[in-house]
Amino acid sequence: RKNSIVFETKILNDFSMVSYPNELAQVVLNLIQNAQDALVNRQVKQPVITAIIDKNRISIQDNAGGIADDIVNQIFEPYFTTKTKASSLGLGLYMSKIILEKYCNAKIELHQIKQRTSFNILLF
Repeated sequence: RKNSIVFETKILNDFSMVSYPNELAQVVLNLIQNAQDALVNRQVKQPVITAIIDKNRISIQDNAGGIADDIVNQIFEPYFTTKTKASSLGLGLYMSKIILEKYCNAKIELHQIKQRTSFNILLF
């Protein structure tokens, strides 16, 4: 609310699973926080974060303009950050990837479509 970000949820096909709910929630919250940071830092005029549930996929999308092509292949590496070193250690996306693979039998993928970034959590 403070930054006038619209948060939308879309449940296309609900599902249930057996996993570690706190770990999965931590990953989703990290993705939402990253989207919020990008929207605020880039001063997007009509900022939107969308969470989409569809079968075995959870997608967190934003309209912050995407991730630059020259760094997109590094975003899941440890200690890589686009933020200042004072505000980030660069472990958020790396740890999210490890948590999903180790505890949730899942993986994370990045897709960019036009000015939108979509992080997709695929649960197996």
